[in-house]
Amino acid sequence: MRLISQPGVDVGSGVWGIPLSAAEEKALDLSGRMAFAEAVSEDLLPFAKSLPSYGGAWIDQLAGGGLVVALTDVAPAVTEKLAALAPAASRGVRIQRVDHSLAELKRAAAQLAETSLGGADLSVVSVGIDEESNAVRLFVVPEAVQAETAAWSSAAARIGVPVRVVAESRGSDVTCTSRTNCYDPYKAGIRIRPGSVNGSPQCTLAFFIIVSSDVQVLTAGHCGYYGSSWYHPGKGLVGSVQATQYRQGGRDVLRMSVADSQASFDVYGFQNMYDDMRESRDPILNEAVCASLSVSDINDCGTVSDTYRSWVSETKGYTVYGADTTGIAPITGDSGSPVYTRFTMPAKPGWPQHSVFTPLGVMDHENGYFAIVNDALAAWGASMYRNPGW
Repeated sequence: MRLISQPGVDVGSGVWGIPLSAAEEKALDLSGRMAFAEAVSEDLLPFAKSLPSYGGAWIDQLAGGGLVVALTDVAPAVTEKLAALAPAASRGVRIQRVDHSLAELKRAAAQLAETSLGGADLSVVSVGIDEESNAVRLFVVPEAVQAETAAWSSAAARIGVPVRVVAESRGSDVTCTSRTNCYDPYKAGIRIRPGSVNGSPQCTLAFFIIVSSDVQVLTAGHCGYYGSSWYHPGKGLVGSVQATQYRQGGRDVLRMSVADSQASFDVYGFQNMYDDMRESRDPILNEAVCASLSVSDINDCGTVSDTYRSWVSETKGYTVYGADTTGIAPITGDSGSPVYTRFTMPAKPGWPQHSVFTPLGVMDHENGYFAIVNDALAAWGASMYRNPGW
């Protein structure tokens, strides 16, 4: 601690939100881990997810950041195909046999959510999937863990898959604020206000998207409603809400209009005109991710701890779905913050070294839950706003 507090020693906090010396940053290689997760998402994981036997996948961070693919049927032809699709710069790809497919787990989790969320039993916080254990997770308030473990031990027989009870304190949706003076263009992670430049409660701008050739921008669904207008304190009117999936779609995300001149593929905290924004993709269990947290005023990093979570949003009482993180600690005012991966692309002729971002989610809850961007864009038939240079 004394060493890392000396001037110039900590090279990690400003970039990753984690105190690191240069040697520790090199050994940890967060950028390399994120680049590998990006690489396996291009061909290997889409093939694995197309298999009826697919039981999930996760990054084994303790083993250097390699990928584990779970299958109910480990056929030699599939094993060979996965090996052939592994990226050249691989951190390792391992296959693990499991009893239940991911489709089975999702059906069971949905059934459990219908019977346990939003009812009279206030001990249940949320429902998720544990891909590593090939089970459904039931998150309950700490004081009810023992009772719920006994009560839900029979649920496994009812829904056909194992159920694990996990303690978690009940949080609340994150009411939003952000950076106040960032425009021409805007960046993901800045402050917006409802109704006027002084309106409240505040929210955070997330990623820019394209909907039928129109540029729009995302934020958390519980922040607003169809037709509501939003402002950036330093610039004025951002736009009005065009559509939301908060109630009907079950995702805590909405999209609003924005002037084309204000759109960007940048994340607040990074200053490089050559930065690139890739298309969104599904989060991978245990992969390293970051979030540009507006009120916290940091780009904080952690890992994906759950790729399927359902919970009741206390703003309106709707059941919503998404994913979860560990190590990222949003506070009141961080709703709408963009959740992403980032790795460094080396220089090439005409393009200097720059960052490559991949959108994963829109942060909306103080427990680290986020709406999955890929699901929202698919429902809208939308795509990411991209750097035309790439």
